[in-house]
Amino acid sequence: MEINRIIQRLGLHLLLILIFGTTKLTAQETTWANNKIDLSNILSRKDSFLMKQNGKTKGYWVWETLKTEKQIKFKDISVLEGVVEEQSTMIFDLKELVTKKVDLKLKTAEFKLEAQISRNHKMDMLANYQLSGNISRVKKIDTTYSKEVILRPEIFGLISGIVKPKNLDENLDVFFLSSGAIEPMTLKYTGEEKITVPAGAFETYKINLEAEEGVSNMIYITKQEPHIVIRVDVLGQEMEIVKINQSTY
Repeated sequence: MEINRIIQRLGLHLLLILIFGTTKLTAQETTWANNKIDLSNILSRKDSFLMKQNGKTKGYWVWETLKTEKQIKFKDISVLEGVVEEQSTMIFDLKELVTKKVDLKLKTAEFKLEAQISRNHKMDMLANYQLSGNISRVKKIDTTYSKEVILRPEIFGLISGIVKPKNLDENLDVFFLSSGAIEPMTLKYTGEEKITVPAGAFETYKINLEAEEGVSNMIYITKQEPHIVIRVDVLGQEMEIVKINQSTY
């Protein structure tokens, strides 16, 4: 009887390890932008949003994440009707934690912009820009920076993996894809709020992504892990980008 009880206890102990130890075994914690992120919380998924201004739909945004063992491919399609259409594909290396390649296409009524960007590490940038239409111009960037520079879309792609969003308070040097310019930005937790969007009602953390001169955003992410983007406010433009689906792969 005593032996049976020991075996039962050992069996229960092993079962608890399997159940509660799974998170620690599968977690892939690392550091990005001076914050711990759990790469296991960045999932292959496709999220769709509507752009609304003063209550009227003005366009849409589709953000797709395709994750493999070695890399994450982020695909971004954004359309502001009658103003601009933008498509980009970004390859993020999971070992080196840097975006290795970006292909960007942007179109307005007046011009088209194509850009190819590549990097070897977080402190270099090689980019080729070609502008055609009413304005024609070629721009090349081949430089090494004195400190780490992140690409702006990385923030939206990796924010779901932030381990402690309430600790966010970072000063970042951010590269804007369409302009090729670097701007200081702050990424800071500002509070909590329950919001309702077409995809449903969510308890969220509010993360302020603020630029000194360029576009600033308030990003609403789910309090529950993974921290999915639910709404993005374009500050100063009375525009909300709201999630309309809950689809994942």
